[in-house]
Amino acid sequence: METSTNEVISEVKKLRQYVSSKKLKIESILVTSDIFRIDDRSSNQFENPQRVNVDWIYKLIAPVVCSAIGVSRIEKLYGDEGGFNSLRWKIFSMLELPIEGASWASVYDAVEPEVLSSVLDGKFDKKLVLGFELSPSLIQYFEDNEIPYIDLTIHPVRFLPDYMFGIRTNVSEWENKIKSQSLPESLMYDFARVSSARTARIMRGKLPVEESALFLGQLTVDASLISNGSMMDDEYLAESLMRLSSAYPKVYFKSHPHCKNQNERKKLVSKIKNCEWIDVNIYDALACEQFSLVTAISSGGVIEAKYFGCNASWMSDKKNVFDLSKESEMSVYWPIYNDSMKSEFWGCVLNDSSLVHIARDLPNPFEGALKFNINMKWGR
Repeated sequence: METSTNEVISEVKKLRQYVSSKKLKIESILVTSDIFRIDDRSSNQFENPQRVNVDWIYKLIAPVVCSAIGVSRIEKLYGDEGGFNSLRWKIFSMLELPIEGASWASVYDAVEPEVLSSVLDGKFDKKLVLGFELSPSLIQYFEDNEIPYIDLTIHPVRFLPDYMFGIRTNVSEWENKIKSQSLPESLMYDFARVSSARTARIMRGKLPVEESALFLGQLTVDASLISNGSMMDDEYLAESLMRLSSAYPKVYFKSHPHCKNQNERKKLVSKIKNCEWIDVNIYDALACEQFSLVTAISSGGVIEAKYFGCNASWMSDKKNVFDLSKESEMSVYWPIYNDSMKSEFWGCVLNDSSLVHIARDLPNPFEGALKFNINMKWGR
C-alpha cells in the first residue's frame, strides 16, 4: 500500500523539532507575539492588538533574558510596522485575504510554508525570538527553520496566590532546564484541596442539580476559539449546549467574568431546554461535587477542573498545549511560578553551564489556609 506525501509529512510533524544551544549564534533578542492577530472590535484593524503584550514582555522579561544570554540589543516586532508594507499585510495580500478576524483565524494554525518563507526569511537571523502567545503557524515556521524561540503565556491554573507564566522553547537544553524548574503538579492539587475544603463550609444553600453538567463560557474573540481555520462562535456555543441538554438533567452555564456581552449570552442560554445561567465562584462550582461533567468549547477552566477531581473535557478538538504528557508531540507550556521574572532563573536556563537547577520560588498551599477555610475573623 502506497503512502502519500501528505501522510509522510503529517507523521514526521508528530515529533518535536529541536535546535541545540551549541549551534546558536545569537546577537540580539526580538520580542514579538502573534503578528497576524486581528480584532474586529478594534477601530484600527491594521494595528496588532498584541502590541500591549509585546511592550509588556519587552519591559518585564526581555532585560533579564538579554543579560543572561550576553547580548546588548533588544528589538520589537509587532508585525504591523510599515502599514501596507507590513509583514501581516504582505501575508494576507498573498493569500488574498481581507484584514479581518476571519482572516486571522484562517492563518492561525497553519500557513503554506512557501508563503511564510517568502515574507519572513531573513527577519530572524541571529536572533532569539522572545514571544507572547505565538501562533502555531509561527511556531512551526521557527521549528522548521531552526530559529530559537522562547514563548510565554499566562498559565490557565489561576487559583494559586499569584498568576504564573507558561513557558516553552524549541532549544532542547533550555527546555530540559525549564522543565526541571517547573511548578510540581502536587502543589496544584494541594491548593485545589484547600480551596475545596472552603467550599464545603460556605456553599451550604441550594446546590445545583446532581449529575448535571457545568459549561464554562469564554470571551467572544480569543485564539483558543480558533479551530480548523475559523472562530467558533455563538452558533457553535448554542449547538454545544443543545447537545449537552439532551444528555444531562440540567446544564448550567457559567459565564466568563470578563465577557462584555452578558445580556446576549443570557438570551442564548434562556432559549435552550434544561439550560440555566449560574452565578457562582468558579472554584466553588468545581469543588461542589454536583456535576458529572465540566466542559467548555476550549476554556482554561477545564484544565483547572482536573485538580478539583472533576470529570472534565473540551467539546472542541483543540490541542491542549498545557498537557505535559504530550511534550514529545508538540511544544507545551511548562508552568513557572515567580522565578520567571528573576535573572537567576534565566541565567540557569540560558547559560551552557553544568548548573541545571536553582532553588525554586514555590508558593505554600498551607500558608493562611486555616483562616481562608474558616472564613471568619477574630481579633486582628
